[in-house]
Amino acid sequence: MQKRVYIALAVVLVTLAGVIGWQGLRLREPVYQGRRLGDWLAAYKMDGLAGVESWQVRVEQQKADEAVRHAGTNALPVLLRMLRAKDSALKVKCVELARGSI
Repeated sequence: MQKRVYIALAVVLVTLAGVIGWQGLRLREPVYQGRRLGDWLAAYKMDGLAGVESWQVRVEQQKADEAVRHAGTNALPVLLRMLRAKDSALKVKCVELARGSI
């Protein structure tokens, strides 16, 4: 009976160590004023959207500039990961269909 308790305890400890390690090693985005870096970078995509004034876009982009400066070198791993990201074939086809280029 005592052997089963030790085995169960070992399994729980290994699982707990795995979860803690996974949480510690995963890539986190820097946060500035309660918003993640990816959210700030979305301001650069706003240019030319219908219903959004150009001065509003510029104000958001200036705030995004400040957020990126605040993140500093902590933003580099996130930005590099974003640069390496590839769209799936399904997403590419959907975008082409939406644009009417097929």
